[in-house]
Amino acid sequence: MKNISLRISDLEKQHLDEFCRITERTQSDILRQYIRSLAIKGVLNPLDYPGSHPNTD
Repeated sequence: MKNISLRISDLEKQHLDEFCRITERTQSDILRQYIRSLAIKGVLNPLDYPGSHPNTD
């Protein structure tokens, strides 16, 4: 598994923290879900399909 360092504003961090609190999920869970939801050139991301990538959770 890889690590990513991300710089965000204080307001963005507060928003993420509140979202995590409300949904009772970790920041990593939220960000991984968002990454999986990204489209590539207007098509579904291959990570949306279980088993299509060796590192899916």
